[in-house]
Amino acid sequence: MTSIEKPWNETEFSRRLQQGEVQFPPAQIRLIDAKEKGTCGGADGVLEIAWQGESPRFVYEYRASSTPKAVETAMLQVQRYARQLNLLPLVITPYLSEQALRLLEAEEVSGIDLSGNGILNAPGLAVWRSGRPNRFKESQPLRNVYRGNISLLTRAFLLQNEFSSLAALRAFVLQRLLLPSGATAESLLTKGTVSKVVQVLDAEKIVLRDKESVRLTSPQRLLEGLRTSAVRPRGRGILGKTPLSAEEVWNRLNARGIRAVVTGEGSAGRYRVLSGMDKLALYVDHLEEVVDLLEVKETRVFPNLQLIEENSDVVYFDTRQEGLVRWASPIQAWLELSLGGPREREAAQSLETALLEGQADSLL
Repeated sequence: MTSIEKPWNETEFSRRLQQGEVQFPPAQIRLIDAKEKGTCGGADGVLEIAWQGESPRFVYEYRASSTPKAVETAMLQVQRYARQLNLLPLVITPYLSEQALRLLEAEEVSGIDLSGNGILNAPGLAVWRSGRPNRFKESQPLRNVYRGNISLLTRAFLLQNEFSSLAALRAFVLQRLLLPSGATAESLLTKGTVSKVVQVLDAEKIVLRDKESVRLTSPQRLLEGLRTSAVRPRGRGILGKTPLSAEEVWNRLNARGIRAVVTGEGSAGRYRVLSGMDKLALYVDHLEEVVDLLEVKETRVFPNLQLIEENSDVVYFDTRQEGLVRWASPIQAWLELSLGGPREREAAQSLETALLEGQADSLL
């Protein structure tokens, strides 16, 4: 098993490089110049990489972070130094993903990481190595901005792609959230949490934050993050029959002030991507109370009602009211369909197109 280390800061990297600990076998790396000497034009340094009788020289930039933004920033900077010094450009980070390597290849920039991956482009020298695991664990503000209540901030960018401030982003999320009866939103999604989520999304080049605003720049990456992190709600549930009509069901739920919404998959018919379900499927946050209120008898023989207890705020975000009925957000519908079988995944494509084009609010 590969041991996990903390990323080396610039001082530690420089020390280890000078001691010959930075390697990319079978090539041999030799430090020619370093920033401390002040002779490499502001770049981190100059390396000679020898292999198969060739020993081209590279001006390099090291980044202790391996995020897409860090890699791209280093790449743009080292390209400028390479033109000034008439040397080949090289980026070094703790880890280079397959995507990062392909970006460097497209820009004709070499890159090596401290985990054993890399690409070297030079006259008489062509090396590509990938698939080595990341040896380094980066300390990020948040681990997963695509799951749990903090994902509401991420989802918000699919509904409005630009916000004037972090406070505006938070206010938008809270305004779109269906809260339990009597609850207040002040304790949800603190200003610090909002800042951390945006910091992660900015580092991943999904949003761009500047002095004027924070705006979505890569909806496709955002959707992929949501999809890969998605899990089906795991609350208790009951499948059964109620003697009430759908209208009576909603009348009772609304009169009691119970938080309830049609499931994402159950809402697919409303968004016209699948035919409607043969039973009403709801998320509710107090299962026993709702079972009694709706006079539900558990049965698997021709059930007309499915109840799933869900206390997380995620499924109650961006719900759409139509008369008495409260439908799930098109984002929630898309996620649940994406987790289904071939028929459901095909239906999810229509919703995905609408989300990518910023048309989520026009769906209902």
